[in-house]
Amino acid sequence: MVNRIDIPDSVTSIGEWAFSRCYSLTSITIPNGVTRIERSAFGHCKSLTSITIPKSVNYIGKNALCLNSSLTTINYLGTKSQWEAIEKLRGYEGNGDFLHWDQSTDNYTVYCSDGTIDKN
Repeated sequence: MVNRIDIPDSVTSIGEWAFSRCYSLTSITIPNGVTRIERSAFGHCKSLTSITIPKSVNYIGKNALCLNSSLTTINYLGTKSQWEAIEKLRGYEGNGDFLHWDQSTDNYTVYCSDGTIDKN
């Protein structure tokens, strides 16, 4: 049972479904230099409580953090305005489903270098 994953510093993108359904994963730190978190990268990680995202990230795909009911903390290593500027995908799929980057993830707080943003 793995509850922690070390991503190498050489990684620049977290691919689609990369860690999806890692049920025992409790926290993850994305290394500096990663610019994209693709669709469903951390979806369905039901034990995930915290994720640290560097300010180099400029794109978060559909369902990247979906169905993570235990997620309470997003540590963003930039400012609130930088967090707000990240392209976070949402929209309809061909089958009519609406997908959001944090679909069905309950209450969490984004901790930025200059304050917090609550989703509740």
